[in-house]
Amino acid sequence: LGFRYCIYLISSFKPFLSRVNAAMDSVTGYSKDLQKVIFDLERDASSETNSLRVTQAHIETSQKKIKLAKEKLDAVQSELQKAEHNLEKSKSEEAKASFELKSLVNEIQVKC
Repeated sequence: LGFRYCIYLISSFKPFLSRVNAAMDSVTGYSKDLQKVIFDLERDASSETNSLRVTQAHIETSQKKIKLAKEKLDAVQSELQKAEHNLEKSKSEEAKASFELKSLVNEIQVKC
């Protein structure tokens, strides 16, 4: 009776062991799938990080160009202000010279 009982126990555990093995195979498959997903996510994250670095470099380059352009614009505006000041000064001198010329013409006409 003991031997048959042992055979009965072993045979009754076979389906259970089969299910355990199938579950282990499933878990192993899921584990491999998860590892692939993790690898893909890490690769995508690395790619995105590199892309962000490139974008950041472009932004920094653009910011430097904008700063240089602003400096050039400031220099041009300064030169323009100087030119406007000189123009006003020239107009004032021209008006003064014109007045003196008219005065001389009047004096000459009076003498003649």
